[in-house]
Amino acid sequence: MKLDILLARQPIFDRDLKVVGYELLYRSAPDFTRAVLSSADTCRATCEVLLNTYTSVFDSGSYRLLPAFVNFGERLLLDNQLPSLPREHLVLEILEDVPPSPPVIARLKALRKAGFKLALDDFVLKPGYEPLLELAHIVKLDVRQLGPQLLEEQVDKIKSYPATLLAEKVETTEELELCRALGFKLFQGFFLSRPQLVSGRQLSSNRLILLELLAALNQEEVSVTVLEKVINQDPQLCVKILRLLNSAQFALRREVSSIAEAITLLGLEELRRWTLLISLTTPHSHQPPELSRQILTRAAMCEQLAIASGLVRQDSAFMAGLLSGLDALFAMPLASIVEHLPLNDALRRSVLFREGDLGLLINESQACLEARWDQLSGRFDDTTLSNAEQEALNWVLEATQAIRD
Repeated sequence: MKLDILLARQPIFDRDLKVVGYELLYRSAPDFTRAVLSSADTCRATCEVLLNTYTSVFDSGSYRLLPAFVNFGERLLLDNQLPSLPREHLVLEILEDVPPSPPVIARLKALRKAGFKLALDDFVLKPGYEPLLELAHIVKLDVRQLGPQLLEEQVDKIKSYPATLLAEKVETTEELELCRALGFKLFQGFFLSRPQLVSGRQLSSNRLILLELLAALNQEEVSVTVLEKVINQDPQLCVKILRLLNSAQFALRREVSSIAEAITLLGLEELRRWTLLISLTTPHSHQPPELSRQILTRAAMCEQLAIASGLVRQDSAFMAGLLSGLDALFAMPLASIVEHLPLNDALRRSVLFREGDLGLLINESQACLEARWDQLSGRFDDTTLSNAEQEALNWVLEATQAIRD
């Protein structure tokens, strides 16, 4: 099953050639062999790397065990709109075109004080750049760009500062040995390891729903119920929010059974910041695809049957119905998606194995909506099923009409 290329990661090695971290690199189709980090693309590229890192379903997530080096341009550095990020798992790699201006220095001081590690990318010491060196934990020098003589000169100028030296673009044995002799402690380059593509399923959300969510979050007073109703209109947005709870940053290890619980755990400020980040990286879309509408209808019908029967909470029923159709939406096995989400055992088993009352509601809703009458359990009479289906269809119609308008 073909997956999306989410990003690339290149290992960073110590003097014993043990991997001590990864640089995360943005990759853009059709050319997945280079990083797209021009000045115009830097903000979007970094946002996509962060978003893919924390909200996508990966085929392998082992890199999270080591620090991730992520490029930061001036705009993204100063905007101060990024969500909270894991200090212990992240190194902010300041790009070479970021000037040592007073606002930049003040921001870097604040980030360092907050516990973040700072690295200077493709650094060359020039007059006026000393304040950056004083704040950096790691300085990356481009071996190929500088050449042996300039490299040695730069090392002589920088070694009086406490920063650790990292040699990048190391492509030969001779370059590796030269850098070792000059006192470099970290190494990165094609000679050691080329960037490795990280694949998974990239999630996209409806931009208009995001705008509606941002508008609600910017109100002075907004209830979790209102936010839940907005988020529930977009299955992919629901999954992103659940993925956030299961990311290295939050690591709450708390299972949830509804979007309302997820919102409460995240908090309104974190939800607002992540919504801003998602909106920066989401392509324009005027309405949800047909498959999303089908999944929403199933979720809404599960909710209506829960209300009619009182078997389970209606928000848990909606979540179960929503998750049960994600394999078709993402073209991935359902088990591969569910394992990345912080779900309680009852919800997980209902989605994967259709067990319990939640599993019953999923089966009833799916059989009714697909006109597979022979697969109905008989637990609900025809009137209850018909009313639940009609209410679900009406809700989805109203929601999609509101998006189009």
